[in-house]
Amino acid sequence: MRRPAASRLRAALTQRMPLRIPLCVPLCMPQNRRLERLMGGPILAVEDNDGLRDVMQDWLETVFLECEVIVASHDNRAIRIAEARSPSLILVDVDALSCRGVEAIARLHRVAPDAGIIALTLDDHEALRRDIASAGAAACVRKAQISDELLPIMKEILGPACEPRWANGVLIPV
Repeated sequence: MRRPAASRLRAALTQRMPLRIPLCVPLCMPQNRRLERLMGGPILAVEDNDGLRDVMQDWLETVFLECEVIVASHDNRAIRIAEARSPSLILVDVDALSCRGVEAIARLHRVAPDAGIIALTLDDHEALRRDIASAGAAACVRKAQISDELLPIMKEILGPACEPRWANGVLIPV
């Protein structure tokens, strides 16, 4: 009996096995609404830079294999997606949205109040952190601290529905 495609993919990624999956099998998307309810909503990432957006999407899809990842290039598109899909987690690059970043967080919080919003920023000013928190963000992570702080905060918000992948005590990918 063959294992489901997602199980074969997990095994291949953690054990470095050869992988043979038909191209028509969607691996990172929920198969039906029942599964989607069990897993929670998707992860939504808002980033205006094409290259960084692609890297962020690849990283999220690799680390959070069980979660659907959706990306948006600007705040208006992110708000439309949040209204339609009810994400569990929203990552917002506040700097990408210039002066509208805090306003975008407030709007996202209004349309998706159950989503955990994490603001990513270059600045570490106390006033900005207060504004971001009052807009509805669950956390604010300075980009210089992403490698240490982002993953634990994401795990706390997502809970057991979307666990990052670990093999031999090491996060995959390293």
